Amino acid sequence: MLLNAVGPDALHAFTDAVLGPLDATDRAAELLRGLTAFLEHNGQWAAAAAASHVHRHTMRNRIETVERLTGRRMDSAQDRHELWLALRARDITGLSTEPAK
Repeated sequence: MLLNAVGPDALHAFTDAVLGPLDATDRAAELLRGLTAFLEHNGQWAAAAAASHVHRHTMRNRIETVERLTGRRMDSAQDRHELWLALRARDITGLSTEPAK
């Protein structure tokens, strides 16, 4: 509901600011998939890795890369929330670059 109250231009600017560093890499798809799985599984490494069909160490590597590129930390509830909102904003605006699984 909150995201629907914001115009598409503002949502696009927000997603670019938060997820843009990931989009700029050649690993964007795998990083976004890993981030989505990690957040959807409440930071549970094994569950997120299983959902992504990768080893938990691969998931850790991807999330560490997300943290490094975005400047956001997964041990911060505010940072996790911003990342989650940016992913949902992409879904709402149809800007999702998440590939089919």
